[in-house]
Amino acid sequence: MSRSDKTVAVIDLGSNSFHLIIARIDENRNIHVIDRVKERIRLAAGLDENNYLTPQVISRALLYFSQTRERLQDLADDCVRVIGTDTFRRAKNGQQFLQQAQKTLERKIEIISGIEEARLIYKGISHENPSLQKRLVIDIGGGSTELIIGRGPTPLDLASTHMGCVSWTAKFFPDGRLTKRSFQKAIEVAGQQIGPIVRRFRSSNWSVALGSSGTIKAIGNYMLRRGLSDGQIHQVGLETLKEELITQSKISKIDIPSISDTRKDVIAGGV
Repeated sequence: MSRSDKTVAVIDLGSNSFHLIIARIDENRNIHVIDRVKERIRLAAGLDENNYLTPQVISRALLYFSQTRERLQDLADDCVRVIGTDTFRRAKNGQQFLQQAQKTLERKIEIISGIEEARLIYKGISHENPSLQKRLVIDIGGGSTELIIGRGPTPLDLASTHMGCVSWTAKFFPDGRLTKRSFQKAIEVAGQQIGPIVRRFRSSNWSVALGSSGTIKAIGNYMLRRGLSDGQIHQVGLETLKEELITQSKISKIDIPSISDTRKDVIAGGV
């Protein structure tokens, strides 16, 4: 490691998982990941009917901050960025939780807007998948879904919704039973949220759609393993997965090889 190299860390406090990445940036601005840790906190699932975070999920999150603090102890404050997303924005006791979290982590936590979240998502996608095509990017998180139209490294239109795999599962499939009626209702309400965005984006003439997030990766893997596509997601495959989820829910717990145990509890809301 040269003297000009710099070690930095980022923690994304998502509504489903908390992600920590520690990386080295060399003198040519190349990024070399040193450590990557993902913990499923399910923060959004800890919101009660009045949008207060429950003591149980707060305790789980604070334990994470306590354990993570040690990993960051050798890094200066300007080398660490911690961002909170949808559940931090929605929780009525979010400020109180934020103070507890910052005290435990001993770092500042920045709560970003849905639009800023969308911008950062697109920035990451364009860095990993450079292209001059006009593209639609969709990221399904635990508590929100972001949609972006962009070309090259530049986002042209940004949108964020209050629906994600954890929040939608809790809202429409709270007992774990998946039925045609519950899926129909979940899809109808999702359509109401996303309808204005669809109408706005339809005239953008994007040529390719990209998805990011665990939900989209899991569904793409399902399509591939079932021989429905090469990993691309399409309507027929989504309908096939939906019917399989409904059938399995009637007779047993969800058991689909391409969907991990940690993902299957929220896959219905993601679909």
